[in-house]
This record gives sequence, structure tokens and C-alpha cells, in this order.
Amino acid sequence: MDQDAIKTIIETLKEEEIDLVVTLPEDPTFPLIEELRSCPDFTTVTVTGEGHGIALCAGASLGGRKCIFVTGIAGLLVGSWALAQ
Repeated sequence: MDQDAIKTIIETLKEEEIDLVVTLPEDPTFPLIEELRSCPDFTTVTVTGEGHGIALCAGASLGGRKCIFVTGIAGLLVGSWALAQ
């Protein structure tokens, strides 16, 4: 992931007032995650499983917090299995 893409994503998250970032680090998203961790505008939480990330975001959203789950394509697929059960 190049620096321009990372900068654009971070600016967009700030504009949308998203301050909670749940992550399951994978190779393609790792540079973005590292940048988000170093930015004081975001709280980052690393999870150990896709279902955990989906559940954490769901709970935060129900509580009124704007958040995102950053993972790779396969991680998003596996996380959706938790919703289907």
C-alpha cells in the first residue's frame, strides 16, 4: 500500500469522524495499520480472529461509536461467517 493511499484513507476516516480502528493485521494492510497506530486521532485494537473483529465493531456501533474493521479480503469473508451463525 503506497503512502498516497494511506494518507487518503486516514484523511477520509477523520472526515467521517471514525476514531476506532479494529485490526487483524495482514500483509497488504500492515502499512496502513502501522500508520493508524502512530496517529493520536485513532484508538486501534488488534484482534486475534475475524469473528472477534466483527463482534467488536458491532458492539461499538450499537453503542454509538463509529468504527472500522481493517483486514484483508479473506479476513472479511471469514468474519462474515460469524454473522451467519
